[in-house]
Amino acid sequence: MRTTKTLALSAAVLAAGLAAASAQVYSANVVGYINVTCTPGLSMIANQLDNGTNTVDDTFNLATLPPNVQLLTWNGSGFDFNTFYGDFGAGNSWDNDTQTTAPGTGFFFKNPYSTNIVVTFVGNVVQGSTTNPCVAGLTLLASVVPQAGQIDYDLGFTNLTANDQMLTWNGSGYNFNTYYGGGPTVGADNWDAAPSVTVGQSFFIKASQPVKWVRSFTVQ
Repeated sequence: MRTTKTLALSAAVLAAGLAAASAQVYSANVVGYINVTCTPGLSMIANQLDNGTNTVDDTFNLATLPPNVQLLTWNGSGFDFNTFYGDFGAGNSWDNDTQTTAPGTGFFFKNPYSTNIVVTFVGNVVQGSTTNPCVAGLTLLASVVPQAGQIDYDLGFTNLTANDQMLTWNGSGYNFNTYYGGGPTVGADNWDAAPSVTVGQSFFIKASQPVKWVRSFTVQ
């Protein structure tokens, strides 16, 4: 998976029109798009923009998405598969059209073709306080907000337990990164390697006990 370095956010304060300009009606929403390039095979990605329903019908552009791609979501003991068959309208395009891919969740995107597929996510940046829970064992997740960096030092995931692990996908298998304790620092002082992610990337956390990724984020 390669994430194009294009995250367009329009944070303009929107007036309700010239006629209502004096009423000072504003929108605090920050809307934008994220392009994620999925190479042939499996990519571990995430939708990090809230489009309202966050169902697969609304998250993906069905008119441009090629048929036979699949989403693989983690159910706690294995993967659930959701196949896209083509743009046949709402309720007819996927095995499960009601599946949601809300910000904070992660999934695999399976590209069955020999060329890259660019997936574009469109929606609002989630602001305020967010909580992303991890169970004891494996959780497939992502940052709720479209932000790159070190998950502890930059993105506030600081309450892991020693010997918990982060698993990222390298295109053919997992890279395992073990946390040894000590809190967030710049670089890899407390990890095998700096635990960093890009925009649109998801990952597994293997936790010894339930843990919550809690943070507050605003761009205003």
